[in-house]
Amino acid sequence: MKQVHGQKIVMANHCLGGKAVLADGILSVEPSVAASVTVADCMPIWILDSVTGVFGVLHSGWAGTGIVVEAVRAIEAMGGRASDLSVILGPCIGPCCYRVSPERAVSFMDSFGKDAAVHREGSWRIDLAAANEGLLRRVGAGAWEKTGACTACHGEYGSSRREGRESFTRMLAVAGAFDGRMA
Repeated sequence: MKQVHGQKIVMANHCLGGKAVLADGILSVEPSVAASVTVADCMPIWILDSVTGVFGVLHSGWAGTGIVVEAVRAIEAMGGRASDLSVILGPCIGPCCYRVSPERAVSFMDSFGKDAAVHREGSWRIDLAAANEGLLRRVGAGAWEKTGACTACHGEYGSSRREGRESFTRMLAVAGAFDGRMA
């Protein structure tokens, strides 16, 4: 899978043994297959349907926010229900560090709700976690947790903003399933 900062979801079996698929989310029902994405300041989102066994991981930055809705739709198309989903919103750049233009902030709030951006210390900032939490509420997701960790503030995480666009650490977010549970 080649990530493109979008909202496309693929099934793992469509990625195996072929050329790269352009997508930012990968789902699987096969316990022998692990799904993965890379992130730095973008948010990894892990998702599990405990009833159907569908699991996966998503890459959600400002341009791809909304991918969690696409994943829920894909799971529902396979017979799942949003209320059976468990979701983890991983570490990402937080509103403490994610300064954006006023136009991007307003667009983000228009798309994802008033909590998706904040005006603080004279600048607009995006809150990826708040945007995704709002989307999970809208679709009726069963349960979710967020780490709340800012990748730009904490040196143990990769951050293109903190480390520089030319040479930054990419983190690998992996999801696998065994015995109906995600690991």
